[in-house]
Amino acid sequence: MKKILYIMLMAASLSGCDGTGDEFGMNIRKDRISWNNSKLEFSTDMNPERGKDYNNSFRVSVLTKEGKTIRMPADMSGLGYGASCPMGTSGLYKPENGIASAEILQQTQERIIIHLKYNKWEILDAPVMLDKQITLFHDSPVMAVIDYYDGEFELLNVAAGLTSACALEISGTENGYILTYPDNITGIIVMPDADEITRDREPDNVLLRKEIENGQVIHYYVGLSDRGKDYLLEKLAEIL
Repeated sequence: MKKILYIMLMAASLSGCDGTGDEFGMNIRKDRISWNNSKLEFSTDMNPERGKDYNNSFRVSVLTKEGKTIRMPADMSGLGYGASCPMGTSGLYKPENGIASAEILQQTQERIIIHLKYNKWEILDAPVMLDKQITLFHDSPVMAVIDYYDGEFELLNVAAGLTSACALEISGTENGYILTYPDNITGIIVMPDADEITRDREPDNVLLRKEIENGQVIHYYVGLSDRGKDYLLEKLAEIL
């Protein structure tokens, strides 16, 4: 029964909207997956065949209060607008082979929960797997992310981030960062139990880092809006 439900939800999402709108949606193409509500559309690559040009980062479009869609500048080297990956002394160890599968776990009038399963990749000869659960709420500019890292490791440093390459202003908030972008867009990223919040200029991201044991999950929250930081903090508080 659960498998039938997943198939029905996937079919509904594929016939749904492409871009921000009034309905929840998840759209899968050959090399791209996107998910959206009335405030945001996030997207990332799926099973890309571009070799070293593979972009691990999340991209985003923001629907403003005037109904205008603003596509945020792409970050082609780092984490973009809310992705995560392991981090070491030589930088970010990004997944090399894209996303293996995507499905809707739950869809109601209040929220959509999607699951992204990444293909296995190696970090210093150790295989690593990532399952990512993303919750997008009906009328909220903030999404909740849960990362499940597994593999042949005892401890793993993981960083989630927002691109700061195009930011006009960067300030700290409790367990995270708030960034001001062009077009009056504000971004926020918060990891309640982060070990460290920092900035990495190669690539240019603000990063929230946590060291995890094998099987330990990571929770963090990402939002973007044209309504300012107080609005984002209010919407974040509603889901924490």
